[in-house]
Amino acid sequence: MDRPIFVIGSMGSGTTLLRLMLDSHPNIMIAQETGFLRALMAQYHIPFWKFGGEWLNRIDMTESELDESARLFYDDVFSKAAAKRGATRWGDKTPYHVHHMELAARVFPDAQFIATVRHPGAVANSVGRFKWDWNKGIEHWTHSNQNMTDAGMALGDRFHLIRYEDLVTDTEPVLREVLDFLGEPWKDEVMAHHEVQPGGVAEGGTKASDPVDTARMAKWRAGVSDKQMNRLVKRADSQAHVFGYAAAEPLPIEPLGLPGTGLSGVTGDGLRERFEAAQPVRRVTIRPTFENRPFTVNSMAEELRKAYVAGMEGARVRPAYRKEVEAGLPPRKNSDSPVAKVRRRVARAVNPDL
Repeated sequence: MDRPIFVIGSMGSGTTLLRLMLDSHPNIMIAQETGFLRALMAQYHIPFWKFGGEWLNRIDMTESELDESARLFYDDVFSKAAAKRGATRWGDKTPYHVHHMELAARVFPDAQFIATVRHPGAVANSVGRFKWDWNKGIEHWTHSNQNMTDAGMALGDRFHLIRYEDLVTDTEPVLREVLDFLGEPWKDEVMAHHEVQPGGVAEGGTKASDPVDTARMAKWRAGVSDKQMNRLVKRADSQAHVFGYAAAEPLPIEPLGLPGTGLSGVTGDGLRERFEAAQPVRRVTIRPTFENRPFTVNSMAEELRKAYVAGMEGARVRPAYRKEVEAGLPPRKNSDSPVAKVRRRVARAVNPDL
């Protein structure tokens, strides 16, 4: 089929809304959060095996040769899914794919990337539905958008970024811009996603039957304390200015699109201009979460050690057992922590010697 489409962005940034709109276009099928790039990553490093990174050398195959095979396989899978809908293009919307954009761009050299961004305070508030605290919400925004910015700038004209606030206030112009970027004709169905899409709740709790709602843009500010706001400004303000926000202001303070372009959004090259103009921008050290990095034996052991410690918190466990766990040892068989017992089973499944 034609060029794949990757819809990416932090959780809570409007990726679901954009997916529902583009998926309503008769030519396009955008899958909801398959996370398949994590599976693709595992093709290059066999999970949980100390020789997992060597298997290509053992059959004298190059990474680029595997890229081609993987591309054919996943294109076949998604093309068949799109064909069932009568669509001629397939795509995927998985927020965590911001951590795998370079891999996707390499394996699918003709793919196009559409990213969404939203005010950091709105995102931190939105992901609270996952029981995340304010600090974790800010961290999610800064990490996701730093990765998205770095990869997007490298992609150049294969990448297009829009803001959630622009999408809900100037919906048709922004969607026309997105479809022009994709090389697709305008279809009125994209403006009627709440009528075209099947009813029910889409991913992230979004109701597919809900029309565009501008009231959500600044609603997040009402419940934010002064302490939370100070933390938001400290950690996210410089990065927010790249996208035309000020962390202390609930709505955008300037357009995202560059002067003279007539666009609401920016390509990767335009994003680079904004990034360079916003310097200095606070950078953070990002270590991909467990599920977003290769599953090596060592990484699993480290995660299990942390899980053991977390499982012991609040549990009625003898101090001696706690010291063993904190040292990285599996709990004894008579440990009275139910979580520890489960984690021990997982550890033995990975390493029978434990």
